[in-house]
Amino acid sequence: MNQKYNTYILSGFDKEQTEFLSKSLHYISTKLDIDNEINIIEKLDTSIEPNDFIILFLDELSLSQLNNPINKSFIEQKKYRAKQIILILDEVNIGQLPSQFQYFPAYPIISKLNESYFEEDEIDNKEKGSIQLIEVLYDIAYYIKRSKITKSEDQSLVFVGPYDDNTTFEFHKITRELLHRECHITPTVSNPSGKELLENEVYFIEVLKSVELSIHFIGYESLLAYPEKESPALLINKIVANFCKTPEGEHIQRIIYIPAPSDDTSELIRQKISLFKSDLIGLQNAEIIQTPVEKFKEVVIAKLAELTLAVSGKEIYHNTIDDIYIIHPPGISNEIKKYTDWFDSKNIIYSTSQVDLDQLDLLNYHQKKLTNCKGVLIYNDGNTQWLSRKLSDLKKSPGWGRKKPFSFKMVIGNDKFTDINKHFDESISYFEIGNSGLFSEIEKFVTQ
Repeated sequence: MNQKYNTYILSGFDKEQTEFLSKSLHYISTKLDIDNEINIIEKLDTSIEPNDFIILFLDELSLSQLNNPINKSFIEQKKYRAKQIILILDEVNIGQLPSQFQYFPAYPIISKLNESYFEEDEIDNKEKGSIQLIEVLYDIAYYIKRSKITKSEDQSLVFVGPYDDNTTFEFHKITRELLHRECHITPTVSNPSGKELLENEVYFIEVLKSVELSIHFIGYESLLAYPEKESPALLINKIVANFCKTPEGEHIQRIIYIPAPSDDTSELIRQKISLFKSDLIGLQNAEIIQTPVEKFKEVVIAKLAELTLAVSGKEIYHNTIDDIYIIHPPGISNEIKKYTDWFDSKNIIYSTSQVDLDQLDLLNYHQKKLTNCKGVLIYNDGNTQWLSRKLSDLKKSPGWGRKKPFSFKMVIGNDKFTDINKHFDESISYFEIGNSGLFSEIEKFVTQ
């Protein structure tokens, strides 16, 4: 640990939640090797040093804290740098906050997401909220850790554009992915303010001169008044597009994310999307993506891989086509060995899900294997939630790039799988542990 930080959390009305924030951030900071002293304060009456941060957890109830005379004075007199105040927003959007808050890094907790974002139906809403809060705290810890780190020569510099309320979840999902991959994000690793960039266009152009990848989020709220009125996100897209026409910016690769229309999407929004897609001037060097967020993340990862390969010349992932991909929890290699030994004896090409990679590289490896393998064998040691996630991954594989159906999908376990089977397709075969018929079934499919 080299740099020491002080982080202050403004105590909310829910004391238990404030304690949870403090303890969780302390644990995460230690895990990420950050020397971060966490303090709970009752009012914003502390002096802020360059390595200090203040976290404001704001929900509909705690918003009234901002009107406390001491807190209000602290904010209005700007006794801080903009990036030192970090917001966690629970069911609150930026529009509900005082105007100066648009300059602060903001991390929303989205509790009304589509259920498809959550892979475990058993988790209740409270637990889902806790999981999202932990993810937000990880984001904040990375933000604090990277606030003093300068870009090294072999890092990709990525501009992540501002978002509107329709793309909040996608913005933070992609930002989190970039942070975990140690990309250098400009102009900030949290919420870049569109207004701030537009008011400092000369500075913004200077920043763009070093950018290799530019990611933009154009939501439905931005498109509603288009083209008569352009939101900050649209104006910044235009600035970057124009810069890409210059010799200094022609190398920049751009991705523009627009939420994919659903059955509920109005005809007006569909027309606005088509109109935006026809604006060739604003699409310079850009690829428009309208996919679920997991597929969008894959596109970003692929772009990053291209940039990395251009620098290092090495292959990051080995994309062989396996006969079978074995998915199993960690710590049960002995139970899996009898299957891999049999595969070796039959010259069946296989890969397993437990390999020595960091968490995000492991996720990318897992997705690539599901994209390229012929069939899947899942070994379930009794954790039904884990099994639900892995079965869900099979459904997601077309979005990750899989071109044709699996030759076979098999699950081994002690359970009867009755409840699980109700939620997934009937093409999945279930075998009790020790059932010798499994081997003949696999051999039949592999030798076809």
